[in-house]
Amino acid sequence: MQLQTSWKISGMTKHQVSIKNVKSFQSLKLEFNFSEQQMIVITGKNGIGKTTIVKALKQIYDPKVFTHTSSEGSISDSSEISVHLSHHPEVIFQYNKHLKALDTKSVLPAKNTVVAELPVPFGDRFRRYSDVSAIDVDLRTNIATSNYKVADELKAFLVSVYGHVSSHRYENLCETRVKGTKYYFIPQDDDYYLREDHFSSGEFFLIQLFRFIKTGAKFIIIDEVDIALDAVAQVNLYNSLTEILQGTESKLILISHSLALMKKTPDGALFYLESIQGKLTLEPKSFGYINSDLYGFKGSDKYILTEDPVLEGFILFIIQYFNIQPDYEYKVIGVGGCNQLKTLLMKNEVDELFSNAENVLAVLDNDAYPDFKSSYEGRSCVVSSGIDDLELFIYSNRETLFTDNFLPPYTESSRPKTASKSYWKWLTVDRTPLCRPIELYKKVVEQAVEESQLLAGHLKSFLYRD
Repeated sequence: MQLQTSWKISGMTKHQVSIKNVKSFQSLKLEFNFSEQQMIVITGKNGIGKTTIVKALKQIYDPKVFTHTSSEGSISDSSEISVHLSHHPEVIFQYNKHLKALDTKSVLPAKNTVVAELPVPFGDRFRRYSDVSAIDVDLRTNIATSNYKVADELKAFLVSVYGHVSSHRYENLCETRVKGTKYYFIPQDDDYYLREDHFSSGEFFLIQLFRFIKTGAKFIIIDEVDIALDAVAQVNLYNSLTEILQGTESKLILISHSLALMKKTPDGALFYLESIQGKLTLEPKSFGYINSDLYGFKGSDKYILTEDPVLEGFILFIIQYFNIQPDYEYKVIGVGGCNQLKTLLMKNEVDELFSNAENVLAVLDNDAYPDFKSSYEGRSCVVSSGIDDLELFIYSNRETLFTDNFLPPYTESSRPKTASKSYWKWLTVDRTPLCRPIELYKKVVEQAVEESQLLAGHLKSFLYRD
């Protein structure tokens, strides 16, 4: 398998990783550029190679990580790993036949500059239980002498992850320093206390992650970040971590299969490791694309795939507005961009992620339809929505569509496409009073009558029996 890709996660900091002839990888090259965002989420199918990336970074401080955690033969005399961190010389690991492991003569970065956390049972988070137990005598001494204080930052972080209903649980959360490390506990009645290793496994892991960030790790990559976290915690995790990353130099990569976490990850921060025609790629993908490929949507008779959530909502509105009564059970899925839509259609041709190709309809914005139609060679039907771009339609016709209060309070972009997306968000999220998307769809249908009727005809043909 080969992978060569790069992307912009966020600016001045750049980290590079190269893996050759390790496990199933012949050549894998990654470049992480950080500027605006301090965190991304990576996902992919089991066995695709996500954990190998984590091990390559863990190699910096654990030269036998592949020997101890991978099957025999995962490395050989042709194996090589290169890690080039921002502001630090490249570190190259090559096979040492005497050690039977990857070794380096390069100068290593300072301890804990990189944190690479493996999944169960190899992750350090699962080994820290004994570390906490070992300092119990010192912890007792600090508590007896009142050498501790309220752990305000950690308390706020845990409440943000688990929700305010949990605030009473962490009300008395305290911290104390033992041998240069902060440890956390909750005082109980009669001189008892609850150590951090006695918290739930999810809470204990979040404390370790909090500690990684607050102790100055520059580059953190965590595998199976969602393990032991309940649904509420998975939903809140991205925003909670974003808050504690602010003001630090830490850059964080989370590897996860949690749909709840992925759904909360903003555009451009969700990356998918996948194999396309035998070649590995790691690229930003939409939640709709990943959800479709990773878990599939088996169970319905017909599937309508489209570019984005706005067009997805318009299709559902058209079905209701024109009183279309489908003869089939159907699902409408906003994939995210023409390229992702095309890739998903081609994957369905081979793997039937949804159903056979004849049961899948692709609906494109009218301005994207001609190029898409001419380059798509699959068997699924492809049709135009009739509208060049829904957001642009509303933006361009706003003086006639709205009687008053149609100009936003912010300075608008000079590029119509960009301005229209901001305008749609202002109307549906920020404006007072808000416009529901269904109200905007109704305005489109009432003004673009023929185009809307044409789309309704396409949907009827697809969803009605002959």
